[in-house]
Amino acid sequence: MVIEHDMSREDRDERLLQKEAREKTQQEQTLNCVNIVRGRPGERQIIKVKKGAK
Repeated sequence: MVIEHDMSREDRDERLLQKEAREKTQQEQTLNCVNIVRGRPGERQIIKVKKGAK
């Protein structure tokens, strides 16, 4: 019997990026900006945008 992750490596990496973006947003404590993950799979980046804009 073998136990493996049900997510691909890209999915796990994206999850880490999302967590990092949330942490950056909380640390900066700006009321009008938020950090999000954007881009193609494998080329995802954390960017800062105004709240309400996507």
